[in-house]
Amino acid sequence: MKDYDYSSPGLYFVTIVSYKRLPFFSEIVAGEIKLSQIGKIVEGCWLDTYSHFQDVSLEAYVIMPNHLHGIVKINEKRTVGATSKTSPFLTKRKDSIPKGPPPQSLSAIIGSFKSAATKHIHKAGLTKDQFIW
Repeated sequence: MKDYDYSSPGLYFVTIVSYKRLPFFSEIVAGEIKLSQIGKIVEGCWLDTYSHFQDVSLEAYVIMPNHLHGIVKINEKRTVGATSKTSPFLTKRKDSIPKGPPPQSLSAIIGSFKSAATKHIHKAGLTKDQFIW
């Protein structure tokens, strides 16, 4: 929604899809999800997301062959002016105005997750299919 504050406390259902819906993350074997190496990295980065953002917790999630569904909970803020601990989008400019999505917003959370997952996937050398989101 155009004017909605996506850093507001609440539960957010997200779906994150791979580029061209390519099945990088898992396969379904005998009715069960079997994560690929890339899927395991994605899961690890997803579960680690809460440790990089104050006031955020992760609820249920599922990793499908070409997408991830998850529920992100942004809790009430415990501190005034809380910012992401490690968001790669928050770079200081001379005028001290942050660049990128607002701190602690859903955009910053998902962007940081995707960036971390991509970094780890590339570092593991699992890019034969040129993985991108």
